[in-house]
Amino acid sequence: MKILLIAAHPDDELLGVGGTIARHIAHGDQVKVALMCEGISARFSTEGRYELGRGNGRRSGAAVAEGAPDSTPASGSDARRCYVPERFDEVKLETYAAARILGVTDLHTGDLPDQRLETLPLSDVVKQIELLVSDFEPDIVYTHFAGDINRDHRVLTEAVLVAVRPYSAPHLKEILMFETPSSTEWSSPSLTPSFQPNVYVDITPFLDQKIAAFNCYSAEGRPYPHPRSPQALADRAHYWGSLITVKAPSRLCS
Repeated sequence: MKILLIAAHPDDELLGVGGTIARHIAHGDQVKVALMCEGISARFSTEGRYELGRGNGRRSGAAVAEGAPDSTPASGSDARRCYVPERFDEVKLETYAAARILGVTDLHTGDLPDQRLETLPLSDVVKQIELLVSDFEPDIVYTHFAGDINRDHRVLTEAVLVAVRPYSAPHLKEILMFETPSSTEWSSPSLTPSFQPNVYVDITPFLDQKIAAFNCYSAEGRPYPHPRSPQALADRAHYWGSLITVKAPSRLCS
């Protein structure tokens, strides 16, 4: 079976279905991971690092589910953008290191603008995805949940759905959407549909592998209980697992 994961930014592939991808590889499936955005140029930074500044400031989508001292983001006046070109190479190295831990050998890294996909004609994004799909001919495509608060995720999902229409991808059997912690659950049902998984994948043997791969991204982890902390990722997996009586499932919607 041929599996294509299409995600917006480096680390989304792990937050979403990292355990599921490891499971596919362990079962002998052919997996391609495509990260469409460069993932750096619009990140907030404090002291030259691409991460959300810490301070005293306060701020007032079918689906796949994977089962198995806090700080407050700085206010807009405290957070500073800092363009550090060297971080592009560093993140690229981290991306490939994470892929190796999962067992991914076919990795596509794109250069679409981070957090600015809505500034592009949708057809430009669709064209890049169509090339990936026509070249790889996947049986299953994984991508973001269409109701995420992150605009890049929503634009990318729309482009994926256009690119894999039946006449364009007759080989495709299934499209599955995954949640992205700190992006899916922070949206509002009054703005977008809520994530209601109807597909569960048991990733119990692969949860440690998923978290180890996520830890490759030096600027993405946060202290517990932030949803992007390693412990919170494990807690989330165990919660979803309890719904179907396994230790850690992956959650998806179709």
